[in-house]
Amino acid sequence: MPLDHYVSQVHLKQFFSPALGSRLYATKKSDLKSFQCHSKDVCRIEDGSTNAYLINDRAIEEFLRGIEPNYDASISKLRQGASLTAARCSARRHEAMRESVGNYDADQATILRLVT
Repeated sequence: MPLDHYVSQVHLKQFFSPALGSRLYATKKSDLKSFQCHSKDVCRIEDGSTNAYLINDRAIEEFLRGIEPNYDASISKLRQGASLTAARCSARRHEAMRESVGNYDADQATILRLVT
């Protein structure tokens, strides 16, 4: 019976510690003790990618062969896009705040005229 990862090793590699090279820090759920490990040693169960309802019960493995080689590049593009999106949102919020303050100042001037 194969040990399959329920969290892809390709994804786990995103958590490698620069201090440890090709290893990561992990925490054991049963006693909350930290340990160092390789991505191949964690997040796996027997026959995790086996699906008895498919004609080829290991079809997921074939499917992932086309995805996993491109994973790092895709994550990098997502992160770059997220940074650009965050910058754009921040600029829009800043502009909206400036407009609100301008409107607030105009409203204050109108109120002062009405009161005095």
